[in-house]
Amino acid sequence: MLLALDISTSCTGYCIFDEDKLIDIGSINLSKHKGLFDKATQVKSDIIKLNKKHAITHVAVEENLQAFRPGLSSAKTLMTLAQFNGVVRWMCHERLEVPV
Repeated sequence: MLLALDISTSCTGYCIFDEDKLIDIGSINLSKHKGLFDKATQVKSDIIKLNKKHAITHVAVEENLQAFRPGLSSAKTLMTLAQFNGVVRWMCHERLEVPV
């Protein structure tokens, strides 16, 4: 099973695929959580639950933004998203013991 993630600090989307068949789709609402570590703890909890349900063997993560988009992103926003992306990627690798 492949877990595909669209990582964001406000809402992280996920899809579970079995080869080319979509098995599950959803999101992890992080808007009520404060700070990157609290948000990462919630994502970790939800991904562990998904793994118990679907036996994840691979993880794919959407690339983080690498350039400014006028009116939408600042250097601070890009840095925060990149940090959170890295934390979630590491957590997936460490907890699920699968390629990311």
